[in-house]
Amino acid sequence: MPIITLSSDKMLRKEFIERAIMKKMSPQLYFLNLFPVVDLDGATTFSYFRDDVSAEDDIQTGVMSEPLPVSELSALSKIDISTITKKTGDTYQFGYAMEYSEAKQKENGFVDEVARAIDRMSYGMARKLNGDIFNCMDQFASATPITLNDGTWDTSAQINDDIVDMKYSFEDQEGWDYNLTDAFVNTQNFRELNKFYSALDGQFTPDDCEGVGFTNTKTAVSEGTLYGIDKNIKPITIYKNTNPKHSTMNGGLINVNTYTQDHYPFSTTIEVWMEVGIACKHPSAILKQSI
Repeated sequence: MPIITLSSDKMLRKEFIERAIMKKMSPQLYFLNLFPVVDLDGATTFSYFRDDVSAEDDIQTGVMSEPLPVSELSALSKIDISTITKKTGDTYQFGYAMEYSEAKQKENGFVDEVARAIDRMSYGMARKLNGDIFNCMDQFASATPITLNDGTWDTSAQINDDIVDMKYSFEDQEGWDYNLTDAFVNTQNFRELNKFYSALDGQFTPDDCEGVGFTNTKTAVSEGTLYGIDKNIKPITIYKNTNPKHSTMNGGLINVNTYTQDHYPFSTTIEVWMEVGIACKHPSAILKQSI
């Protein structure tokens, strides 16, 4: 554990708390560099488009025709496509508050107590956001799951074949140019993957299991469930609000407010919260697979 040399006054400054929480929280946010984060600049609602119908669907239903041959006397055929689904969403807030009296702030070990609280808040808020994103994926995933080759992964001897089949099934969705690039699993399933490849090849490379990168989400994903995405399509967008009065970091995700009572026991209250919205724009670029 690093030695803490800051004074209690400095540790209670909102600028320090914001940076400390973001530093600790960022590695725990599995989607931070996978999905775009859009700043709503104070708006509490947002509009987005969800693409539910593929080009092949439009051709098969007659909405869109195949391109016709062009001659000098004919014009290009006009394209008709199905209307994209427009959706609206609302932001929501979640967070923590902690309160310390003036006397408490003078106690030996107070700095360590604040540091521990920062650790807990970072973990809790990252866990909440991860869970909400996985819930969104669970709700809208529409890529077709496969039938496992040798049963569930706790006893399977064909995990590699399952991953290959998932890739082909994901990529064979007609009318969509999607590739299965990333998968997210529970700690137990990640261990099973590790044991399988270590026994098969003598090494385990989670960034490249049959061309798919695997992330250990610990308990964020339920055991026995795999979520897969095409990270290049970025199927989910995260919307956020950070108030300039309560957030000073460029690209930050959290708001911090502090205030001190003007009467006994002169307690200082620290409020930390996020305001976000989550939108699924490309359901067919998300797979939910039982493993």
